[in-house]
Formats: sequence, C-alpha cells, structure tokens
Amino acid sequence: MKKFIFAILLALLQSGFSQNNEVEELESTYSRYFELPREKVYLHLNKTSYLNGEHIWFTAYLYDAKTGLPFNKTTNLYCGLYNSEGKQLTKGVFYVNEGIAIGSFEVKPVYGNGDFFVKAHTKWMKNFKEDDSYVQKIEIRDGSRPAQDTELSENYGIQLLPEGGHMLSEARNTISFKLVDQNGRGVPFQEGKVVATDGSQVLEHIYSNTYGIGKFNFYYQENKAYSLVITLPNEKTITKAIPKAMDTGVVFSANNLNEEKITIALHTNAKTLTNIKGKDFHIAIHRDGLLMLNSFQFEGEEKTLAFTKDKLWPGINILTLFDQDLNPIAERLLFNNAGLKIGNVSTKIGRQKNLKDSLSIQLDLFSQEYTPTNLSISILPSETKANHPNNSITSAFLLRPYIKTQVENAPYYFRDMDRKKSYELDNLLLSQGWSKYDWTNVFTSQTNNEVSMEKGISLTGSVQNVKKDKRTIFLLEGSTNSQYVAKINDSGQFDIPNAIVFKDSPVSAILFDGEGKPSKPKVELKAFSAIEPDDLDIGKYRYPEKVGDYPSYSSLSGLETNDNENIITLENVTVSTEMQKKFFLRNSSMTGLKITDEKGTLANFIRKLGFRTFFDYKSGLTYAFYTRGPEKIPVGVIIDGINDFGFYDNSMALFDYVIYQSTHGPILVTSKRKKPLETKANILLNEGFERPKEYYNPKYSSYSSQDYLQYGSVHWEPALLVDMQGKTSLKIPKYGLENLKLYIEGMSQDGTLFSEVQTIRVN
Repeated sequence: MKKFIFAILLALLQSGFSQNNEVEELESTYSRYFELPREKVYLHLNKTSYLNGEHIWFTAYLYDAKTGLPFNKTTNLYCGLYNSEGKQLTKGVFYVNEGIAIGSFEVKPVYGNGDFFVKAHTKWMKNFKEDDSYVQKIEIRDGSRPAQDTELSENYGIQLLPEGGHMLSEARNTISFKLVDQNGRGVPFQEGKVVATDGSQVLEHIYSNTYGIGKFNFYYQENKAYSLVITLPNEKTITKAIPKAMDTGVVFSANNLNEEKITIALHTNAKTLTNIKGKDFHIAIHRDGLLMLNSFQFEGEEKTLAFTKDKLWPGINILTLFDQDLNPIAERLLFNNAGLKIGNVSTKIGRQKNLKDSLSIQLDLFSQEYTPTNLSISILPSETKANHPNNSITSAFLLRPYIKTQVENAPYYFRDMDRKKSYELDNLLLSQGWSKYDWTNVFTSQTNNEVSMEKGISLTGSVQNVKKDKRTIFLLEGSTNSQYVAKINDSGQFDIPNAIVFKDSPVSAILFDGEGKPSKPKVELKAFSAIEPDDLDIGKYRYPEKVGDYPSYSSLSGLETNDNENIITLENVTVSTEMQKKFFLRNSSMTGLKITDEKGTLANFIRKLGFRTFFDYKSGLTYAFYTRGPEKIPVGVIIDGINDFGFYDNSMALFDYVIYQSTHGPILVTSKRKKPLETKANILLNEGFERPKEYYNPKYSSYSSQDYLQYGSVHWEPALLVDMQGKTSLKIPKYGLENLKLYIEGMSQDGTLFSEVQTIRVN
C-alpha cells in the first residue's frame, strides 16, 4: 500500500515538475522571439492629396515599442513612392537622427494621376516575420481631372467575430460585429437584435458606433441556431447567421471599462468541466517580449480573474488563454490607458509687431520639466479636404503594430480620449481577433540578425601611387563637417563603413604621412546607399474609401512650383586685416594665436578652442556654435573678412593666425600672404543620404477660391524644437484666411507622443 501511495506521489511530483518546465520554456521561447529590438515607423505627411508639381513633404518618427522611447539605433530609413499597381517610382535613403528623419519627394508630371503609396522601412526589419514597414496611401491629380465622388453603396455585409476566436454552447458568449458597405466603409445602423431560428427574440437594442462597430453577448443554448438582424436607416433589414458554437471548450470575456482593473470572466460547460477540472490553465498577458503568466484551475463552469491596471503595460496588452498542454486556445487585445505618455499642445496666434506678410503661431506643451521634443506641423485651410492620413503617431505606435488589418480612421480613437472612446476602442480591438504575432512563429521560428542594423553609408576609395609613409587618409564631408580617418592598404584601397554623407555633397580628402604632414591625394571615392528596388503588395494597404474626397482642382491648375532652396546664413561681417590687428591689440576679451603647427584642419582647431559644430537640416550647412542651456548660439567663422561655411576642412598650413572671443566668438581667421601647396582633393558624391530641402510655399492662382480652401497648403514645419519651458513658435505666410487647421504630430526623447488636430481663428 505504501509503495502504491509513493508511486502516486512521485507521478504527481513529476507531472508538476514537467508542467513547471513547460511554463518556463514558454516564457523563455516568447522572450527569445522578441529579443532583438524592433523599430516602428510613422510618416507624418503634410497632406494626402497632391497636384502634379507639388512636393510630398514628410517627417519620419522611429519608435521602440518595448522601451517606449525613440529608436536611435539606426540611421538609415528607406522611403519610396509607388503607383497604384505597387510599382516603385522613386526611392531614397534618409538620415535618422535621434529617431527623427525629414524629407520630401517631388510629384513629377510623368507619374500621372491616380492613387499612389508612400512606404518607409529599414533594412533591419527584414530580420522579422512581421512586416513593420509604414505605408500611407495618397492621391495625385492634375487640373484636367473632374471631381469624382465614390458612389454610396446599397450592398452591405456583416462581419462577426466571437471574443477570443470561437463560441461555446451552453455558455455565455460575447460577439463583435461590424457593418460595412461594398467599399469596406463602416456603416452605422439604427438598431439590431438577435433571434433564434424558431423566431423567438433573444436580445434587442443592439447599437453600433459611427463606424458600424459594436458587440453583444448572450447565452448560446445547445441545439439552437441564431442570427443577427440589423435595421438600416432606410428601414431595410439585413440578416447574418451567427457561427455555430463548439460543444466543448473554454471561452472568455474581458471587461476593460473599470479605471482601476480589468476583469476576465472564463466560461466552460458541463461537458467540458469533467475533463478539465483540476487541470492547470494559463492566462498570458504579454506584448513585445514582455510577459506575465498566471495559472488557474476550473472548479466550476465559471472562473473570474482580475488584474489591476498598474500591473499591466501602458497601451496594448495581448491576452492569451493556454490550455493544460500550453496550446493557445483563445486570444484578444486590450488597451490600457494607465501610464500612457501622451502630451497635449495648445496653440494661439501670437501678437508680434512688424509682421506684415506673416503670422506667428505660439505653441505650449505644458512641460513640467524640459525634455527635448520634435514637433512636425502641417497647416492647411480650415475647410481642407486634402488630408486623410491612415494613422496619427499615437495610433501608428500604440495600435497598428499589433493588429492584422487596416483600421478605418484609426486616429479617431486616440484624440480626446474619454470613457466613450475607451469603450469604442475596446470594441474595435475585439473585432480584430487575435494579434498580428502568430504563436506558430513564436514556437517554431528563430529571429536572427542576418541583416545588420545600418548606421551610415559605406564608403570605398582608392589612392593612386600611394607611398609607404603616407598610409592615412582624412575625409571631411562638407555639409555636416563629419570627419573620418582610414588606413590605406598596400593596394591603395580604404573603406569607411558608417559614414554620414549626403548625396551631391562635397568631400575633401587629405593624405597624411607618419609625422602628420598633409598632402593632396589622387583619390577616387564611392558611396553605396544600398537602395534596393521593390514592389508593394498594395492589397494589404487598401483602406476604406471616403465619399466626396476627389477634387476638381479647376483653379489650382495655375500652381507655380519654383524650387527655392534658400539657405540660412549668419550675418555677414567684413573685417580687414588692419582692423583685426587693432582688435587683437586693444580688446582684452579677444585672444590671438599665431599658427605655428600646420598639422590638422581648421575644423579640428576650432573645436580645440572650445566651440562646437552643428549641421542645420533646413539649410544643409555647418557652422560653429556655443551652447546656452538647450540652445545652440551660432558663432561666425570669418576667413579673410568673409563668413565661411565650406573651408573648415582646409589644412592649418593655409593660415597665419586666428583671433577669437573665447566664449561667444566670432572667430577671425587670416590666411598666409603666400599660398602654400594645396593639400586637399575635392570629390562630389553622387550617392548618400537625401539632403533635406527647405519647405517652400507653392504659388496658387487664388487664395480665396473653393479649390484652394479645400486642397491647398499654407505651411509645413518638419522639425520644430521646444524651449526649456516647453514652448515654441513658428511664422507662417498670411493668406487672408480667417481660420487655419493644424495637424500636429511629435515625439519627446522620453517617449511622450503628441497628436493634435486643431482649428484656430486668425482674427
């Protein structure tokens, strides 16, 4: 008898150990699948309807979903434009700095009319099964196309999805529904009800939101069939059969409306309970490699679990039910508002004097403490019909990465969030079913980093007739003042793997011997931007069409597009040699240095003086500066009396002496009377990062026509930084408009997201 009892105990212990090992293996497997960092991308476009001759302006944001911070581990973002068949028209690589990139595409007449797509992705994304590229549909039209409206549909369909993925007889079930037309648009309806096949009414007073989405729950009786009957606004009715329930199994329903906790009600039936009673089931709450596993047993046909929201992750939480064999049997998505980093922006017209042709808009982020923040702002007439983005930055980072299908007007659920919006968002997530991450891939696939994370452009070069004592080459990229040093091999070859160089930028090359003496090399240099042609599977990115969004552009056909690439320069200062000597001798705040060491470059020398250099995205220029808090204060670098932005890489052998003010500048540089031997070779790169262009306002034939008010542009600001108090401002052209609509997106370095659509009155 004792041996029998011992055998039973041993079997139970072994079973327990085995179960524990399997649970640990599940946790380990899930963690490994998300071990590598994954960046998410969002493109903020200035609008989504364009004329031939305009530019598509955008700011790209990269986000690490696991950490909730800007993704700053890559510098290379690929953006392309594709036609309605998914064929690539143009593509470029854009420089990402601290999770932000800015750029543009020209809308060329050769592209023609119709629907197009803008896609953004990184090479690193190729390492994963899931597609995390970002795609935005746009339209391009010319003045010859007449206005067209998408026809209203009389053909409707009802989509039904049980919570968790399936239904169970002799149990209470929750079902999500969506009423759509033939174009995929959600359609609100007057009322719905559930009826049984015997004609009895089971449930009434079922309603949807604006997009035809809602839910209902009822007790599914065995050997009965049910249908959902919906009454349309025109009093017509449509009927959809409710899927047949399983005879055995487990279902659940989550209540997410309580501000403090979520409650999960699990249901089974008598047929199932006899087989599962006393066996371990598991609820996993997880996302992006983060996982909490909770085990429980059924003692009866119902089981209730509760979790406080402060224990969950802010944003999406995926809820998965595993059976006793750790098979996933039900899943749904929940959204947790607690702990979200979503900021607010207030805007107003500023009162400034001497602004005849422009307006000042002031913005306030209500920051309690300074956090570096980038905002991008599209300003359009208040009556605009030219902007229908698929996502905001909040929906792109907090929702889109976890769902399989496209959502109609996803930004709606994240603006002015309240209890009603939370309820609607929960119904939306219920209608999405299981998450994008397939458990088959989690269990069987192994993520890898076969494709490396890119951190610049690869440069390869060769130097002719290089001597043994001259094996070091120095390169300076003219627009960013980035410097690189490489060793030259016996064949005269050298490589620089992660250079920050821009297309059509000048690069200076200087050859140094073992003692640091410079000379001019005969050098060839090539940049490889690694742009690969690709096609787009447009079927995955078709969103429901909106009615009446196609413009005639009759008065916009007079659009003028002059490519004005004005640059920002420091105020010109002319200083003669005689004045420099007086300044040096009489002003104690200035310091003069006679150049005796001819090694190195002027850029290095300026940094040794305690100044820094800065690359301005808008102008594409580099200048010296000093810092005052978060501000960068420009410092003039004046060579022989002229402000200079292109000769920082010159050898110090060119210069006689330098006079500078040690804290604020300027820096006055005087060349030698007799020009020494030239020591640098200049190369123009035809590959590299796309250079950001400064936004310019298109010229329209009329700023009061209905076409301009609905489809024209006022201003685009791609990279607006805030000050220490969380405030900033911008100037925009004054077109005589009474009201303006502002589309604001942004991200702070602490991961706070900003997304606002505001209408402000000018007068």
